[in-house]
Amino acid sequence: MDNRSIEILKGLRACDGPGDALPWVMAQSDARTAWNTCERGDWLIWLLHNAGVPLTDREWRLLACDFAEDAVQFARDEWVQSVCEGAIEVARRFAIGEASDEERREARAYAAYAAYAAYAAAYAAYAAYAAYAAYAAAYAAYAAYAHSKTRARQADMIRAVVPWSMVRRALAKVTV
Repeated sequence: MDNRSIEILKGLRACDGPGDALPWVMAQSDARTAWNTCERGDWLIWLLHNAGVPLTDREWRLLACDFAEDAVQFARDEWVQSVCEGAIEVARRFAIGEASDEERREARAYAAYAAYAAYAAAYAAYAAYAAYAAYAAAYAAYAAYAHSKTRARQADMIRAVVPWSMVRRALAKVTV
């Protein structure tokens, strides 16, 4: 890994303990390889947010919906899963400008009730209601944090939306 990339990550305060991002990145041959092989969606979201990768609120919200849809599979109750899916549907429609404020309020209320049984519902509702879409994506990613396969799928979802060239341009603008 080149020194500039490491300095950028240190300047952005990347986690630097055993099992954290910085030691893993330092073991990669270059920044592009790290981006393409990282299996931690939460790390990639952190990088996008902290490096200032220019995603729109719509892109952040749609990513949050994708993450929440992936996480909802862990809901153990059929009703909770149904409520989660409904909240995610409203969140997705809100992201593209098609959900009313009333639909958002209703989805949030049901999702909050269901959240006692499944974190995914709360995060999907947050995605629908969030003032800060980047945080909505981060909270949705957190919903499935304990599941390493889900984190890897989230990393793939992020790379499907954000090409390396976009990340590279944002990193080039970071001052160290």
